[in-house]
Amino acid sequence: MKKIIVMIGLSLSLVACGVVSAAGSVVGGTVKAVGSVTGAVIKTTGKLIGKVIGGSDSEVKVKDTKYKFSDVELEVDQYSAVVTGKLSHNGSTKKNLRLSIPCFDKDGNRVGDAIATIDELEKYDIQIIATAATDSDIHNLIADHCVSMSTVSKKKERTCWIGTEKNISLDKALAMARGFNSELVSLVMTGANANNPLTGAAEDISPALLACKCAGIESAIGVSNPLTNKAVKVNSFDKKYTTGELNKMIAGGITPFGENDDGQLVCIRSMTTYQGDSLILNERSMIRSVLYMDRDLRKAFNSRIGTNSAPSESTIIQVLANKSKEWYADDLITKNDSGELFENAKVRFDGDKTYLTFERYVRAPNNFTFIKATNKVYRSTIEV
Repeated sequence: MKKIIVMIGLSLSLVACGVVSAAGSVVGGTVKAVGSVTGAVIKTTGKLIGKVIGGSDSEVKVKDTKYKFSDVELEVDQYSAVVTGKLSHNGSTKKNLRLSIPCFDKDGNRVGDAIATIDELEKYDIQIIATAATDSDIHNLIADHCVSMSTVSKKKERTCWIGTEKNISLDKALAMARGFNSELVSLVMTGANANNPLTGAAEDISPALLACKCAGIESAIGVSNPLTNKAVKVNSFDKKYTTGELNKMIAGGITPFGENDDGQLVCIRSMTTYQGDSLILNERSMIRSVLYMDRDLRKAFNSRIGTNSAPSESTIIQVLANKSKEWYADDLITKNDSGELFENAKVRFDGDKTYLTFERYVRAPNNFTFIKATNKVYRSTIEV
């Protein structure tokens, strides 16, 4: 089962190449910006303000709309350049701003563009998105993207991991989860201390970076295998939660972290931010299974598109039966009490359209084990 993970910093972060010429391509016109920086000649990493668009703040008018660049900073080393900042406008109809930075090699040959828009991800077959950003606008952009791409028309189902800023209150995090209210979004509010993979030095990481770790771990395990009780490679978490806090986090759609009974640092329960009472939609591993099976079944019927084979209910059901056997072998579904892998399958043909409906039991994770023991005192009876 193929899983692709993308970790991104959107809208406020653009990664370009050696020579950066700042230009913003936006809806309704093109904003030309002054200033260029050659990254190759800067031997040490440094933050340069004022080299892009003539300063850290600048405004330009295009077709009666004012576009403003603010808080612009450029960090450059010999390998890359990262531009951060905000682009805003006073237009009433322009919703999707697109900021692009042309990339050139050392000889001035154009090699592409760095583009700050999540629309670029529509082109790729991605299942998991994570970001180190804590900006609410970026979070909402990613969440909305996942919802949009998981529709029948887009057919590119995906989920995301999002993390809050450091030291956020539980009430504020719960409000964020309620705002997302999506089975496609998982939220982390716990920070940690972890070793830098490049230097080995211990450093504090934000909940957003811990969310990125979760996406990485999740991409390396089976689709139906929950992150719950999986060890996370950190030195410590930034807070220990009470039982009451953990219950609130789980009920409110926040993924909590802490020590398990064996003293391991783990994800306590892998949740989505969905606010209703539905195990399939609350439990992240189950919704991942559902999305995978939906994709898989759809692909199984791709070869049928464009053919003129006679309507055959048995042929359609057989494809479903074959895929169901695979799903069962991959621990994605459970048999019903009669030993069947699916039930109530119905096929309907209507002109050039075929409709298939059926029911299946999604494999649930083992989150709880309840043990009840009845203790008795043995007494023997002797008859004389």
